[in-house]
Amino acid sequence: MRKGDSNILLWTILIVGLVFMGSVSITVAADDPEARAIMQRVDARDDGDNQTADMQMVLIDRSGGERLRKLATFTKDKGPNTLRLMFFLQPADVKDTAFLTIDYDDPAHDDDQWLYLPALKKTKRIATTDKSGSLWDRT
Repeated sequence: MRKGDSNILLWTILIVGLVFMGSVSITVAADDPEARAIMQRVDARDDGDNQTADMQMVLIDRSGGERLRKLATFTKDKGPNTLRLMFFLQPADVKDTAFLTIDYDDPAHDDDQWLYLPALKKTKRIATTDKSGSLWDRT
């Protein structure tokens, strides 16, 4: 088949398709309750922004020594805001420590951070001005 023949064939298929589509009658109800229910279920579905993960953190000190932390993380999309929760699983000295961050979409609202220390059985809010230091210096 020559190039010109294939172009004619494509145009013929396109024109026949358009003529066929024009001859088909489509009836749409103005407010179909079943269609609305489907749309609402689609809108309410999990959009994939919620996550769970098992992570590994390697801390390297100035002399090159490494310390390993294992964590379980959970992220929940709450409208425009995001909640992140991290549970430390290993090693034993940080096991069950939890760290919660609430990221607000509004730039005028500072994010909230909370640290749970199981050895003290206390939850501590991390001040906005204190977010740059080490978590372990906040006890």
